[in-house]
Amino acid sequence: MAVKPRLSVLLPAMLGYRRTLAALQAWQSQRSVSETEILLLLPSRFLLAPDEQAGLHEVCRVIPVGESQLHEARAIGVQLSHGDYVVMAEDHCLPDAGWVEAVLKRLEHGWDGIGGVLRPGNREDCWSESAFLLGYGQWARPQTGGPIGVLCGHNCTVRRELFEQFGDGLADELLICAFLTRKLQAQGCRFYLDRDATMRHYDPSTVGTNIRLFFIVGLGFGALRSVNWGWCARMLYALLLPVVAGLHYRRAVRHFIRMGRGRGIRGMALPASLVLSCFWAAGEAVGVIIGRSRVAGHMWQTEVKPVSQEMVERSDAA
Repeated sequence: MAVKPRLSVLLPAMLGYRRTLAALQAWQSQRSVSETEILLLLPSRFLLAPDEQAGLHEVCRVIPVGESQLHEARAIGVQLSHGDYVVMAEDHCLPDAGWVEAVLKRLEHGWDGIGGVLRPGNREDCWSESAFLLGYGQWARPQTGGPIGVLCGHNCTVRRELFEQFGDGLADELLICAFLTRKLQAQGCRFYLDRDATMRHYDPSTVGTNIRLFFIVGLGFGALRSVNWGWCARMLYALLLPVVAGLHYRRAVRHFIRMGRGRGIRGMALPASLVLSCFWAAGEAVGVIIGRSRVAGHMWQTEVKPVSQEMVERSDAA
């Protein structure tokens, strides 16, 4: 590589190259794209045709990840990256054109991690809005930016050496990246939320899909929360399902009030959030009982949700 990139963007293509075109186009269209490398994490069952290879920007590299699960593929990407900072990108979160430029300017001030301000990409239904509230409301508009205690697990920039400290255990740490950013915070890492680094996050629009995904999210959170707990603590936590659901829902309500309907979140997102909060809590109750090893193989489903170019066009027109 002639010029060392400052930023390595790890973009999973777990369902194939064509399913990531909208996200890939957003990253390739960055104003400061020349200072990045985009690592397309591609399973071995998906081959890249010559015309597809020719359509990649010169900063793109295809990283074969074999039959690895998503968290394992990301660990491979970190190992093969060249940038000083790494972005754990998602196939359903699209940065605006100035995202990289804003992040690179902010990194000059010595922060360990930079997050951006998000907004819902879907503007069609209450279920996608409720999923956004629960998952990303903390970092959504109208956040004004500034030092922040916790970054979201994905779509943020983190110093690469902070990942490398985990060595062979990195894949395990990346199973749920939200837990990793909290671990880094506990180590004293300094994070910043940049209001000029804006992104659109897309969530499923159907009730059944959201219920299933939030139950799986709960499985992972429950399993990782309780990894060092004894059986008594696990059983007690499972019995506290209504309390856990209430805490998730309270968070959604707080973010709804802060964001307001003028930010694209309709009132019906609140009862929908209550439903999803209950299934999240139910997943946690199961996760604390069955443990991490039985949960790990399901977690990729909560993140592999590629957005189509047609969905992007509809949100642009909204």
